[in-house]
Amino acid sequence: IAKDLLAPHVGPVIQKLLVSIKETENEDLTYVMQELIEKYSEDIHTVAVPLVTELVKTFIVMLEETANEDDADAGEGNSYKTMTAMGILNTIQNLLSAVSQNHKIMPKIENILADLISTVLKGGIVDYYEEIFQMIQILTALRVSSVMWNVLFQMYEAFKSDGLDYFTDMMEPCTTTPQWTPTSSFPTPNILRSCTISLKLC
Repeated sequence: IAKDLLAPHVGPVIQKLLVSIKETENEDLTYVMQELIEKYSEDIHTVAVPLVTELVKTFIVMLEETANEDDADAGEGNSYKTMTAMGILNTIQNLLSAVSQNHKIMPKIENILADLISTVLKGGIVDYYEEIFQMIQILTALRVSSVMWNVLFQMYEAFKSDGLDYFTDMMEPCTTTPQWTPTSSFPTPNILRSCTISLKLC
């Protein structure tokens, strides 16, 4: 009964939780958010896009704060921020899993997440590689758009520079990608290059 009563309000509740996470950077609140998304996966589709947008913004802010802190402020504080940021990425993963079958909103979410993925991979922020590669796996499980083919390029560059330790995490998305036919609007040379890169990774 309690679940049915909360269902119509789960979107606003999750958004308020996100505000609290921004203000407190409390890792535990990310777990609460993840549980809500899992329990009310059928009720969050209408707020999925704005929620992902806010989660990405919060994650980027944490990255910037961590990078700008002086060495004197580093250590335990940065470690705490890193754990909270990981919690945010895990929340995004849960949200992706919940709405992955919704073909109307997935392209919108995909475009939002492409910038986040690019920031982590191009910046060589290895602390978040595992979560990022899991995210790519979900995004390419059912379809691969031109956006995600570009992500594959970035994943290969990350692998060449500092991703060898994360090879097993890269395996699933790189083996899934060549199975799918990209949209016809995507240039053929880039398609071939993507397939070649996937084979190199695997």
